[in-house]
Amino acid sequence: MWDCYGLETLFNCTEWSEQATIATLKEESAPPSVNLEMLKMRANVNSHRNYEIYFFNASEEMSNADIVESFDTKPQWIVDWIRANGDKVMSQATNVHPVIR
Repeated sequence: MWDCYGLETLFNCTEWSEQATIATLKEESAPPSVNLEMLKMRANVNSHRNYEIYFFNASEEMSNADIVESFDTKPQWIVDWIRANGDKVMSQATNVHPVIR
């Protein structure tokens, strides 16, 4: 999940799934998962920030740290890549640029 100010949330679903499976096999409680409805509600309440929420698969060579670094060093590249390769959950992105009158 990101907005006009940059990356806000990055959640590794594969890692969570592995942890939840191991916890279940050990008869322990699973770690909490991402609350997608809460993220969508946050985006709707702060619509002026133009949130985008996507699910995407990254290669094994691309770690969470690499993705976070990309948002810092080459944000347009990573956003374009995610938009092209990910599954959009919601997007408030706009191509309209603010105009001073």
